[in-house]
Amino acid sequence: MQTQGLGFRVKDDRTGLGSDALKQSLVSHLFYLRGKFPNNAALHDYYIALVHTVRDRLLQRWATSTPAMSYAPVQPVKQVAYFSSKFLTAPHLATSLTNLGILEPIQQVAEELGFNLPLLLQQDDLTPGSRELGQLATCHLDSLATLEVPSIAYGIRYEFDLHREHCPGQSVEIIDQWLRHDGSPWEISHPEWSVSVQFGGSTESYLDEQGCFRVRWLPATIVRGIPYDVPISGYRSNRVNTLRLWSASRIDPSTSEVKTCFREDSQTLHPSAALEQLVTVLSQETLFDDSGQDQQVLNHQCLYLQQQFFFISCALQDAIRIHCQQQGEAIHTLADRFAMQLNEVHHAIAIPELMRLLMDQHRLDWDTAWHITQNSFTYTHQTLSDKLERCPIKFFETFLPRHLEIIYEINQRFLAEVRTQQPEDDLRVQRMSLVDESGERYIRLAHLAYVGSRVISSITGLHTKLLKQESLRDFFSFFPERFKSRSSRVIPDRFMAIHNPELAQLITRKIGDRWLHNLDELKSLETLAQEPPFCDEWQSLKRSLKQSFANKILEQKNIQVHPDSLFDVHTHPVGERYRQHLSLLYIITLYNRIKANPDLDLQPRTVIFTESIPSACYVTQLIVKLTRAVARVVNHDPDVRDRLKVVFLEQVDGLTSSLYAVADLIEQLSLASDDSSGIESMKFALSGALTIGGLSPVNIEIRNQVGEANFFLFGLSVEEVNVLKESGFNPWNFYHNNRELRGAIDRIASGHFADGDPSVFKPFIDETFGRGDEYLLLADYPFYVDCQDRVGEAYRDTDWWMQMSILNAARIGYFSSDRVMRDYCRDIWNVSV
Repeated sequence: MQTQGLGFRVKDDRTGLGSDALKQSLVSHLFYLRGKFPNNAALHDYYIALVHTVRDRLLQRWATSTPAMSYAPVQPVKQVAYFSSKFLTAPHLATSLTNLGILEPIQQVAEELGFNLPLLLQQDDLTPGSRELGQLATCHLDSLATLEVPSIAYGIRYEFDLHREHCPGQSVEIIDQWLRHDGSPWEISHPEWSVSVQFGGSTESYLDEQGCFRVRWLPATIVRGIPYDVPISGYRSNRVNTLRLWSASRIDPSTSEVKTCFREDSQTLHPSAALEQLVTVLSQETLFDDSGQDQQVLNHQCLYLQQQFFFISCALQDAIRIHCQQQGEAIHTLADRFAMQLNEVHHAIAIPELMRLLMDQHRLDWDTAWHITQNSFTYTHQTLSDKLERCPIKFFETFLPRHLEIIYEINQRFLAEVRTQQPEDDLRVQRMSLVDESGERYIRLAHLAYVGSRVISSITGLHTKLLKQESLRDFFSFFPERFKSRSSRVIPDRFMAIHNPELAQLITRKIGDRWLHNLDELKSLETLAQEPPFCDEWQSLKRSLKQSFANKILEQKNIQVHPDSLFDVHTHPVGERYRQHLSLLYIITLYNRIKANPDLDLQPRTVIFTESIPSACYVTQLIVKLTRAVARVVNHDPDVRDRLKVVFLEQVDGLTSSLYAVADLIEQLSLASDDSSGIESMKFALSGALTIGGLSPVNIEIRNQVGEANFFLFGLSVEEVNVLKESGFNPWNFYHNNRELRGAIDRIASGHFADGDPSVFKPFIDETFGRGDEYLLLADYPFYVDCQDRVGEAYRDTDWWMQMSILNAARIGYFSSDRVMRDYCRDIWNVSV
């Protein structure tokens, strides 16, 4: 077919990787999918056409990698079933282009057809997810495909996400329709593989035809899970694995009518209506505790647990279908063919669910079912707070009555083993029980995961040490062979090639491209860090990228930023636990110094904050509001000039992904006792940014790798944090004893950042410090200020700073996702690589 007067020949070419074949394929998809020609296509039309062009090329590899899509017999092998409710796969298009090796040809096609490829790639948001866990899961999937390890990942196909809309002076939370534009162009639905998930009702016992005791679940509600598959490619690999996301619809038992669970009309979650909203909102994990929970919080937690059970049940039923129907194997060999990786404490519900499926549907006896279950699952302990995660028994009584029976049976048998080992230690039995009976009765989800998994891993060596010495001491002494320490905090190995291609090209010119397959190859940069010509190239490239970024800041934010200033970047979105308000106190301290001495010789600094986490947290709202107010005053005060700038970026600005290439310093300010993941910090370090932070587990890991001299350390240790909190300290003592701290807080309280109105930020003072300074800002303030002053002096020595920057990039390769997945396959999953 020849397009009218345009000279484009539309033909079918779905596998070629050259620029001509890609161009023809893209033009074909433009016409047949969107009804457009290149001269009248909008950017979104090009996006849809390009995704389908890339997906065509993945499908060929996908078909040969996946038994369900292959017509040829496939030799059964053990594969990984990776469970995560959160996947943050963006930028999926850029990753796929890089993995297929067609980024340059597509850039040529974009130039010829006249569309903006960088702007197009910004549209590529696939699924919502927690920033850290979602990115971690995606890193692992990319590496498994790169290593050509057969795997299938299971998650939830969310329709809605929460995000913030910025109003004058404040942020408000609104719901965003995630699957806009008729869903994701990457996904392929498979309604023929739908499964039913049950909730509520009751159980009844009976004897089967062989006279064996059986239990039948009589559910009150049935939800249908429909799978949507997304191809996950590996770097220069022929394997394409599957990300299978489950969408929910409700089945009316009286009419067999399917009703969608996707609802837009209600934001209030009630248990009676929660199933109607099962996968509507991307919920945030929250702990069950005994302190002052209102009904809305309980309803929110109830919905989150139902979401987890929904996709877990879908995944397990699907894995059994693949094993028994597609591969034709007996159910007894399930554990030999699947390594099922649980990545959140709520995923422990998979243990009683697999037991139910094996006993109630496949008629296995308890011992056989338990052997299969224990040998199928491995569990990764993500945070120290996981041990606290509990679920009220009334939740199970209401929604999962059969699973409660199974958990009671697991607990009874397990505690019998515990008593056999130490029959007189009743306190140990109480500590290890799956049921917390100290007040209102709860199921201890972490304990369920420990008992029902073959291997229990943790994210760092320090994490493992703390767990063994403290919270998991009883379990470690009972089955020490189950506990293994394998770092799971990782960097996507091709991350720099996608997000900082200019630096990636510089490195490749110097040491070759083997580092894209093995980040340990970056150690070759250590020698180059001692060579002035290479340091000059590194510095020149960094300044060029910062100049381009500064131009965009001026264009979009009307803020004049000097490219020679220290770009001081916060890796986490603004949130109370990440303590960005400690940085705000330092900014105000610098501001006070300038006001006291307008001629002060100060190293110019640009502090960059990023969009806040979707949250109803009142303190976070106050921090965001104060950040904007401080930025407005500092950026417009003529006394400050170019010595200090404050920039607040939102996702809609399209600038946050550029931060990896331009950051000089990244701030990791969580308390030492906070073991939140640090993937973002590692990504920045890969591009040569230095880190300032306290002694949190992730900071310790980074510091150990890059070297103490290349990391700016400050603050209280875990032991000091615990001692201070237990002492009942008065935070105002720090205020009274530190002149600069007192000056910063007084500047806020005076209304200086609120047009002279002291009442505007009085709630910030009251909430942050008046209720006990939970995150110890005032205690850490003097250490932080001293450390930041040292950062400013170090940055003045350009040669020294460039060497530290290069060494950070050279030594961070230890956190390679490919290496970690190779270790997991060998030591945790027993899967061949």
